[in-house]
Amino acid sequence: MIQRILILGLVVLAGCSGAAPAVERAEPSTILLPSGPDPAPDAMFIGELAGSSTNEGNTWLARAAVMVLDGANQPVAGAVVSGKWSEGDSETTSCLTDETGSCEMERDSIRKRVSHAVLEITKIEHGSLTYFPEFDQVDNPEDQPRVITIRKP
Repeated sequence: MIQRILILGLVVLAGCSGAAPAVERAEPSTILLPSGPDPAPDAMFIGELAGSSTNEGNTWLARAAVMVLDGANQPVAGAVVSGKWSEGDSETTSCLTDETGSCEMERDSIRKRVSHAVLEITKIEHGSLTYFPEFDQVDNPEDQPRVITIRKP
């Protein structure tokens, strides 16, 4: 597994003349560091979870795109991703990943007074792979990798 770390820095240039050092801002950099053991070959996990929203007149639609990867960071086709929306039906929704390892879940007819919808991924199933949520990839340590908040448009 790889974890992204953003490095922000200043470069201090000191001269030999005894004058005050000059300070220059360095461009932010991103470095990739291992964040733990690699998943087993028969593992799968969420590689990406992204959301979008669309205006539908008197209501709006929330859409979540999920990408599932295997232990070699390759897309997993044929995985059933299940989740539950915070707004609307209390029933579970699901989608089937395609050859890119991706699928989408939608919640439509959300009332305009509702400012956001939350989707929580509850399980992922596949015929030959096992879901390991501890390997879900996140960009920020504060993120909950199985939960996404989608704001109305």
